[in-house]
Amino acid sequence: MGRIKVQKGSVVAFPRFIFREYHLGHIRAEILAPALSECERLTPAGWAKFYPLSAQQLSDTNVTLAREGRHPISAATFLDMNSLHLVNDPLQIWVERYKVYVAMRQELKHRQIFYPVSLNQFLACASFGKVTYYKASLDRDPYNDILEAQLVLHLKRMAPSMGPNYSVGPGPFKTYFERQEEQAWEIISHFASLLSPAYYLPNS
Repeated sequence: MGRIKVQKGSVVAFPRFIFREYHLGHIRAEILAPALSECERLTPAGWAKFYPLSAQQLSDTNVTLAREGRHPISAATFLDMNSLHLVNDPLQIWVERYKVYVAMRQELKHRQIFYPVSLNQFLACASFGKVTYYKASLDRDPYNDILEAQLVLHLKRMAPSMGPNYSVGPGPFKTYFERQEEQAWEIISHFASLLSPAYYLPNS
């Protein structure tokens, strides 16, 4: 759901402090998604029930502010104040990187290059300059499975324009796929180069 929102240009709508807690090692990866989903449904009363220490901290802060004659802080503002600064926020970094990934996938589609590149492969290329050709990284049987799956998808894509009788053998398709793979990684590498580490450093 978060990915769909990012594709539409929206800000991901779950609290950044939960992602911060995951980033700091306080929440395990296997419960991150359920926790984020639950937070989207929590009312202020629910938040106070399930996160009593944070709620107590907010209450104590508001008592102090009241003594000073100042306005209380809302739960939403309190959560935002306790998240990392937006420039250093790992969730925001993920969002920006995912936007580049989406733009890269759109460019591949625009050029009629149908290549199965994952977000992890893209980020590995951005972080380490790692280009992952399937033939070089997979054993023969898994590689043949990839080719067979891509051949099925290729036939489905071509059927509307070429007709139901269109077919291509495994050998010619392997050559076609590997040529597309080379073209795809040129584009992937270009977009990965846009994720310069300097982009994420805070302003001094």
